[in-house]
Amino acid sequence: GADPHPSPHLPRGQEDFRYVADEELVRLGVERAQPAIPPVDAAAAKEAGLAVWKRLWGPDGDWGALRDTARRPIAAVRGQGGCRSLFVHAGVTRRHLVTLLEAGAHHADLVGALNRAFWDDSHYRWTRGSDEGPVGMRAYDAVEDETKICGEVQTVLRRVGAKHMVVGHMPQLSGNIRARCRGAVLLIDTVASYAYHEKAPWGRVSAAECVAGSWYALYEDGKTLLAKDESGLPDDEL
Repeated sequence: GADPHPSPHLPRGQEDFRYVADEELVRLGVERAQPAIPPVDAAAAKEAGLAVWKRLWGPDGDWGALRDTARRPIAAVRGQGGCRSLFVHAGVTRRHLVTLLEAGAHHADLVGALNRAFWDDSHYRWTRGSDEGPVGMRAYDAVEDETKICGEVQTVLRRVGAKHMVVGHMPQLSGNIRARCRGAVLLIDTVASYAYHEKAPWGRVSAAECVAGSWYALYEDGKTLLAKDESGLPDDEL
């Protein structure tokens, strides 16, 4: 089946290195650059490390094969009834859908059109290359006033035939999965990877589960209700 979230290697495969830690680049510059860079020269080590990183991700590099395996769908609609959900790395907005429609997408195939556009270089500026794109945006977490986002979310969900939007990308500083807009959007990034826990000690392992239209957060120490099934409510009450 399709993986609805891009590979974590995705930005690197596109030669987008914004999310590579400076410490990692410095270490590569010190340990693997030719000639090696002295640790005391951090700026030079970082620059040399970036060159090493690009070489590793090149077509003939140690990790180059991951460039092709990363080309998978970035969004998917899964589930039935009140659990039918749009899964996407950071989010989909009304503007994304309008852009697709203006480019000739069919109303019944907006998610498929988004997946195709993401890997189409002619759409790079608003997809892979944008902090407001479907893998870079943060509005559904950053905008505190829900009246400014809930209408947007509901419009997108109606257009793609889903009841919920499930997103990652935006670490929840509480360590808890968060439901917004009465469960219409679920932010599920709790920094589950132990590799990040030194810098994000609040991170913890979690999962989200939908049962009969209601969403639950699952943690190592228990299960909590995130949002009750509201699929029977008319649209103007959602």
